[in-house]
Amino acid sequence: MNAYSITRKADAHFKNEYGCRFARYLPWNKQEPSNNGAALSVIAAGEQSHAHAHDEYEFFYVCSGTGIFWVQDRSEMIQAGDAIWVQPNTQHYFQNVSSTAILEVFSVWSTEKTGVDA
Repeated sequence: MNAYSITRKADAHFKNEYGCRFARYLPWNKQEPSNNGAALSVIAAGEQSHAHAHDEYEFFYVCSGTGIFWVQDRSEMIQAGDAIWVQPNTQHYFQNVSSTAILEVFSVWSTEKTGVDA
């Protein structure tokens, strides 16, 4: 077994999930939902992902683009370099405000409370 593994973006398996192009990176070699994992969401110009909530804690990192992060009934402008943390069972979605550029958001989720004080 190798000490590391690389999945190239060009080789990622994008599917339509949550109303956007969605590629699961973790767990390795598994494409169905899991209790923890990581994925890249690509939201087309002028589009938005579907509002949803789930049982996991979720961390997002905005890789490229600008948009609006909607959480329950609040919204925040976001841009590349921003990081977001969401508690379980909190409705959220992303809206791409650009008319030309994609919005890319990398997410990591877990049923364990991570990245915050317990």
